[in-house]
Amino acid sequence: MTTACPCCGGIETEAAGAWSRCRGCGHRWRLPGEAATVSYQRLIARNDTTSPDFRRKLRDRLDTLEPLLPAVSTTCRVLEVGCAEGHLGEALKALCPMVYDGIEISRDAEAAATHLDTVYRQPAAEVQAPAYDWLLAFHVLEHIADPAAELSEWQRLLASGGRMVLEVPHESGHPLLASDEHPEHLHQFTLPSLLCLLQRAGFAAEAISGGHYESAVYPDNIRVTAHRRESAESRQDRLVARFNEKMGNRPFLVYGVGGDFRNYVLPVLDRLPVLELLDSSAEKWGTHCAGRVIGQYNPTRHRNAPILACSIRFQASILESLRKQGVPDDRIVTLEEIYGY
Repeated sequence: MTTACPCCGGIETEAAGAWSRCRGCGHRWRLPGEAATVSYQRLIARNDTTSPDFRRKLRDRLDTLEPLLPAVSTTCRVLEVGCAEGHLGEALKALCPMVYDGIEISRDAEAAATHLDTVYRQPAAEVQAPAYDWLLAFHVLEHIADPAAELSEWQRLLASGGRMVLEVPHESGHPLLASDEHPEHLHQFTLPSLLCLLQRAGFAAEAISGGHYESAVYPDNIRVTAHRRESAESRQDRLVARFNEKMGNRPFLVYGVGGDFRNYVLPVLDRLPVLELLDSSAEKWGTHCAGRVIGQYNPTRHRNAPILACSIRFQASILESLRKQGVPDDRIVTLEEIYGY
């Protein structure tokens, strides 16, 4: 029976011993063993905080997280899934006051509770808490049988506008090893497979980097910063609001009915207070576009309305044409102003 890839959903898979491999995204996975789960729950004191190896791992993570702290306030809520003994949270709380909670199902939860605000000793699916601004998960997802279901729970715990920082081994986690045979690891991610998984789970990646250090045997890891993917409807709402703001919340004229108009204005035209479509080309006058007649600028009839210069490529020539017709600059808004960041 064909088993779909847990990351991209592809059905072109092949068996390789205990592992299955997706021919599309390259992901490898295997079924969980009950003994490995029980073994993980019994673990304790996994990190030697005095070792150079631990300090290197902690420093690597802080290098990503510290630049994010200026956006963090005392009301910021952070959840670390798989927080171990809580040392990362301890370090971050020392840099900036915040609410920092953790999820840890091993016995290391006892140590974590001395450093963090709250430590949950159950899986994310069983955690009920107010939404978090940041969710961190270092070397957790490779342990989870159904990573898509787990990401769904993480999204539930993440506030709208929140961010997630996720790290997993890149394939085996070591450039000299063809496969990762750690008994607790059920997945070997590739960059394409991880990005496919995030997209299918409703996340959008903001930053991706590789070569992150976890330990001597896992020196090659992928780290992704992501946010909940905004729906098409929500993005369009924000775009319409941006048009209205830049056009002074007034009905306006569109000058230039070409490719940029079709790409960047037409998809929301029926939601915008557009008075008329205008163009400098006499060949377009009197023709129809989107149920409207394209016309010529009339200095008398159009003298008070804001004008959208609707072309990126021909912006300079449109501005020159409008100025020659006596249109002041304070009535003109460019497409770059609408879309620019």
